Amino acid sequence: MPNIKIDIAKIDKSSQIREDGNNLIIENVQIARIGIQPYGGKNEFRSHEEVMSEQHLKSIESIPITEFHPKVTGQLLNDTNREAHSVGQVRNVRAGETHILGDLYITNKITQQKLRDGKFREVSMGYISKDIKKNGIFDGVNYDSIQTNLRANHCALLPIDSARCGETCRFKVDSKTKKAGVVIFLLMG
Repeated sequence: MPNIKIDIAKIDKSSQIREDGNNLIIENVQIARIGIQPYGGKNEFRSHEEVMSEQHLKSIESIPITEFHPKVTGQLLNDTNREAHSVGQVRNVRAGETHILGDLYITNKITQQKLRDGKFREVSMGYISKDIKKNGIFDGVNYDSIQTNLRANHCALLPIDSARCGETCRFKVDSKTKKAGVVIFLLMG
């Protein structure tokens, strides 16, 4: 049986926000990464091969973006609740060296304003995986299991201090970056 995961992703220093018609677009967001992730007091490892697999990348393309993780059964979206929670989509998903990058297309006008006002400063992925109990070490850190068969479900926008990875997953709007209608989100920390 697959395990439900709520994961944290990093906003890259080159992420920027722009408007295109009815969409607010945040580009170059680091939405998933390789390495060790803490879950419930245990460390779980995700290999480069698993994170960057074609199936995982395809599962992220066009997933819904939500405000917070949805409070639904198992915290996953499905055909019956997706529309009620979605405020946009992840698009243009691509593999980097250690992170998957994507562009966040925010279609909901209220959520767009909340982003402009700085109410959301972190992102977090919700997905399922099949976990294999196996101890090991990655980059000097012990892990208890390996995540496999990663499949994305949604990408949640979160307020500051909500994400598991803390300061390194924050972004801010800097008044010096507001030029010609473009606001660049900069990583703090």
